[in-house]
Amino acid sequence: MKIRYRISLWFIGGGLLSTLLLSLFVVYEKATLPYELIDDELLSQVNSIADFLRENRSDAEVASVLKSLSRPYWIQLFDHKNEVIFSSDLVALVDIPLKQAPSFYNVNTQAPLGQFFTGADSEEKAQFRVHFAQFDDGGSPVMLYIARPLEDLTRETSELIQSIFIGLAISSLCLLAMSYAIAGRILRPIKTINRLVREISENTLDKRITPAKSRDELHELTVSLNTMFDRLEFSFARQKEFVANASHELKTPLSILRLAMEEAIGDNSIAEPLRKKLSDQYIILLRLNRLVENLLNLSVLEFKGSVKTDRFSLNDLAMEVVEEFRPIAEAHHMTLTVSFNDRCMMSGSRDLIRQIFINLSDNAIKYNKPGGTIRYRITADKGYATVKISDTGIGIPADSIVRVFEQFYRVEKSRAARHGGSGLGLTIVKKIVELHNGTISAESVPGQWTAITFTLPILS
Repeated sequence: MKIRYRISLWFIGGGLLSTLLLSLFVVYEKATLPYELIDDELLSQVNSIADFLRENRSDAEVASVLKSLSRPYWIQLFDHKNEVIFSSDLVALVDIPLKQAPSFYNVNTQAPLGQFFTGADSEEKAQFRVHFAQFDDGGSPVMLYIARPLEDLTRETSELIQSIFIGLAISSLCLLAMSYAIAGRILRPIKTINRLVREISENTLDKRITPAKSRDELHELTVSLNTMFDRLEFSFARQKEFVANASHELKTPLSILRLAMEEAIGDNSIAEPLRKKLSDQYIILLRLNRLVENLLNLSVLEFKGSVKTDRFSLNDLAMEVVEEFRPIAEAHHMTLTVSFNDRCMMSGSRDLIRQIFINLSDNAIKYNKPGGTIRYRITADKGYATVKISDTGIGIPADSIVRVFEQFYRVEKSRAARHGGSGLGLTIVKKIVELHNGTISAESVPGQWTAITFTLPILS
């Protein structure tokens, strides 16, 4: 999961959790506050009745006062013998079970709610809040039950919960949009850094990421990355310089050795067994000389930031190389076929492009089968020429196809050694293609065929 999505989910989760806790608090307050108010009201009426009864009033005065208080209260007063002293008018209309514990409780009745509250639904049944109190009436204990009808608190609570859920859904959508936007804004500098890092390769190690003005963690990350690129650039430069110097220094001694060995082989006074040994060593020397030349060519290509451009026909250049290799192919009973559907004029280094065709043709002959076929195909489309060179050779295993352009990589070392391969031919080809702003790829079916395809920009 992307970091942006995770940040969004954290925002949504935190926002919904806080909203849910607040909603639960509101629901709790909404559900309990009316009962607390009614309980205070009932308790106040009980205290008033208790104070009045302690004044030793007559039964008529007690009945008159309690009757005045009975609307809208349900009241029943019992003496210590559990005989009814007073019952309000609602006692005859509403049956409420009497309990001494707990002191406050709710009772659902069959009385219509509209009987007690104007505008209430006549089909709704009334619920009463009951309070039981026991106190001393001038020396004799009395029990008082007082109740009051409740408005439709259940319906109001349900409507409140429904409203809260709707609010949570709307909040979720708002949080989703806001958190996604905020996460994108937070990660925008990281995306910029990531894009710039991708643009930096072994050929563009001189590029650097511009640090942000704010001295935050992203600034520190940018500085660390730039420091790492400084070290990499220095290391790559030293490595390329070493390869170039070593190749250059080895070239002259190897040339002297090669000339000396050629002279020795051509000396008729040398015995035949020694001549044969010198010939074998000469082959190894040629292989070593070819490796040094490839290393020198590769180091030159790596140091080049651009190439000297010539205007030439890609078709004609390819045909020249094909004709040069045709005698070699025929000597191995191989067939060369050419298919140039479009004429392609390009601007680039003719010598380097020629090297591409030479290296690929050499490989196609080396690793082909006797009597096989090598095909050259050139097409043009949207300002690019596509060149495909394929052979019906031994192929390349699937696990090696992605590594064939790496330096010194050889599919089979024994096979490469037999053919004198150094593992640099395709690396040089790839470097030349990249210097001309092109692309290259390889595909193969082991035991059947191999094809190298590269594209190069051409002139309109």
